[in-house]
Amino acid sequence: MTPILNITLKDTDMALQPHWLDEVLQDCDNADKLIDSFAQSSKLREIATSTVKAGADQRKLYEENPNLCGPTVAQAMRQEFLRGLEEN
Repeated sequence: MTPILNITLKDTDMALQPHWLDEVLQDCDNADKLIDSFAQSSKLREIATSTVKAGADQRKLYEENPNLCGPTVAQAMRQEFLRGLEEN
């Protein structure tokens, strides 16, 4: 049987496109380093700030409209957090 794909990879070749999280995760070989790296990341700080704001905004919506049907505060925060990860 003939191989469908025959390539030689160089050290610089990657299976996935580069992402800003790669730099954050690069040297993390244990949970403490990972947590420290997350804490030092300016992008994750921005995402955390917008996540907390989304929660506060949703909380205010529910206070102003008690019968509102929508995401919970935690769900609104999760949506914002995931959006931030995808966009950055």
